Formats: sequence, structure tokens, C-alpha cells
Amino acid sequence: GVCLGCMASTPRAKLGDVRTTNEEFKALDEDGQAWWMHEACMEKGDINDYFGGQKEYTRAKQAASEVEAEKVKLQQQEWAQIQAVYQATQVAGELRQSLAVMPVEQLRQHLFSRGLPHIDLIDKDALLQRALQQLANVPPAVQVEA
Repeated sequence: GVCLGCMASTPRAKLGDVRTTNEEFKALDEDGQAWWMHEACMEKGDINDYFGGQKEYTRAKQAASEVEAEKVKLQQQEWAQIQAVYQATQVAGELRQSLAVMPVEQLRQHLFSRGLPHIDLIDKDALLQRALQQLANVPPAVQVEA
């Protein structure tokens, strides 16, 4: 039988290039031509028979390689985003901690260096609140939850 779930999730390196979909298998079954086997179990001519010739097999193999390369690329991009968020989270947490222990004058300098108004603020809690608000207003690509 054909386990379509296994076929969809098993890497090409393990299962081989010969794949089918539920729709394809049903269409072939209607014509009495449905069959499938592991590539490793096939004899020399079975692959060509399955794909309809060597050229078709080569095209199918190339298409599968392109799909697999795209999946790898997307996984790498996702991993890079996860790493960026993790690093930003660490930086934001460290900045929050350092803001919390800064003396009043240093908090004023911090706000001034970022162009944030602070003359209206007198006590440390208000200065700290403004600095933390600025941290919360970091653009979404850099902003993280603490």
C-alpha cells in the first residue's frame, strides 16, 4: 500500500525521488494503472516506467530538488528570525536592567541621547518610565516581549 503521510514527510534521502499524491494515485487507480514502491525496491526500468521515461524522471528529480532547496531556505530564514528575536530579547532585558539601576543624571543623558523630552520629569521613576516607554516603541522588527 501507499502511506501518503509517510511519503509527504519522509526525506528524499530516505524514501527516494519516487513520490505520489493522493490525487495522482486515485487518478491512476481509475485507469487500473496505480502502483508505487520504494525507489530502493525498484529494478532498473521501474523508475522510467513510473515517470514515463528518463527525461520525465530527470525533470521530476530537478523539480523535487528545487522544492527541497526552497524548504531548506525557508527553514534557514525562520531560524535566523528566531535567533534575532532571542538576541533582541536578551539585549532588551539587559537594557531594562541597566536602566533600572542608572542614577537620575545618567537616565537624563540616556533620554537626551535618544532625543526624548525629559525636562518635565523630576524624579527617577518618571525618567525610568519614559526610557522604558521608548524601549517599548522600538519598531516591530526589533521589538521583543520581555
